Amino acid sequence: MNTQNHELITRAALARLPPECPLFKGQQDAVVLGNILSDANLGSSGVHFDNCTFAEGAARIAACWRAIEAESDRFSARSLRAFGGLLHTTQDFYAHSNWVEVHKARSPILLWDQDPSSLPAGMLSGTVLHAEPKRCSPGTPDHILVNKDSSFSEQGRKVVSEGPNKGKSFFELAFEAAVEASVLQVERFVEGVECYRVVTKTGDSLFSGTDAHVFVVLHGGGNDTGRIFLDNPGVDDFERGRTDSFLVGTTAPIKDVEKLTIGFEAEAGVFPGWFLEEVTVECTGARVDGCAGGPEPKRFKCARWLARNKGDGKTVVELSPKPAP
Repeated sequence: MNTQNHELITRAALARLPPECPLFKGQQDAVVLGNILSDANLGSSGVHFDNCTFAEGAARIAACWRAIEAESDRFSARSLRAFGGLLHTTQDFYAHSNWVEVHKARSPILLWDQDPSSLPAGMLSGTVLHAEPKRCSPGTPDHILVNKDSSFSEQGRKVVSEGPNKGKSFFELAFEAAVEASVLQVERFVEGVECYRVVTKTGDSLFSGTDAHVFVVLHGGGNDTGRIFLDNPGVDDFERGRTDSFLVGTTAPIKDVEKLTIGFEAEAGVFPGWFLEEVTVECTGARVDGCAGGPEPKRFKCARWLARNKGDGKTVVELSPKPAP
């Protein structure tokens, strides 16, 4: 797919996220960026399923999933980039191979399970001279003749003449299949994930803000999330007087948040200290046997400096929820 269509497909799939995990716009933009940046790897056949590299493409998707699952926060910057990358490869399969042509008699088009051993006979993808590795048999057509990256590519503009998809172009079929395949990946991305909205309130006095890399650890039910770094892509978080909201996701069964740890290790900026007024945590919905905390967010009062040169010199604190009035 070309860049515009990769973005359209990705945003269409993200629009079908469950309401319990409503990724912020900046997080969705990060997924789209991770997708688009995959085109910087034009010399790697597997990233795009070029040169009949079906095993390499599937391996690339699996590697992205391993990177995502290694993160304590399902919505970390690294995780969002990796997710965008695997969506790019997933989408290119339908645009760069002859899958939709092979399955044009089915409506909707059958989705591939991303297992190379399940591919039918006769599967191919176009050859690209500058990309490696090359796995195609001699005589396989060039990428220019096979791709359905847009509605005006040579193969993309061809129209199905009979059957349940009669009147549709191969580009339309590839686009629709890529959307549905991406939706399956989106569903996996949030499967088994508890989603929490973490809101921080920074003090309004002089130099209260910080440029440090702030993390939070949520504790509950004898489990914890591990360190989750709080960062909204493209936003200058934790500035003086600001209230910042973050959506985080964890596979740890926390449910009811009993306490939290928040702070930073490495100070950054001219004035690295941070005056944290309070933190609010809200479970956005049931992803792992429900959230026991109920619909009301929990407030964790801090009202202190996190700074090595102020007060007790601590930059990490443990907070318990403020009792309900």
